[in-house]
Amino acid sequence: MSMSRLSKRLKRRKGFGFLITVLFVLLLPVILPIALIQDRLRTRRIAKVVCGFICVSCGATLGMEAVRLGDERWRAIIADLHSRFPDTRFRIFRDIHAICPKCELEYMYQDVDCSLVVRPQRECA
Repeated sequence: MSMSRLSKRLKRRKGFGFLITVLFVLLLPVILPIALIQDRLRTRRIAKVVCGFICVSCGATLGMEAVRLGDERWRAIIADLHSRFPDTRFRIFRDIHAICPKCELEYMYQDVDCSLVVRPQRECA
């Protein structure tokens, strides 16, 4: 392949990257509100499922207290990870969404069937 053909290809690729960047910037005012609305709807869906759920261990009805406890535990886990590994960027999947206030059993929300399942216990390293 000659240098002129190679330089033409590179120019086309640069033009394509520029076009993608411009489209992203122009669509950002549409994409961002949609993402925020979807996150809010998912949070409400989780709260609705949790508030009607009965703990499989103690039989107590979970409520917004369970969601609050789940949020606090998740924040503590993230804070612990950041304190132990300060220079690391994590890709984390949240697996605690509710905690029973009476027996402290942890539940995770499944998007597939909109249900809560008992979170499997993991050993801490």
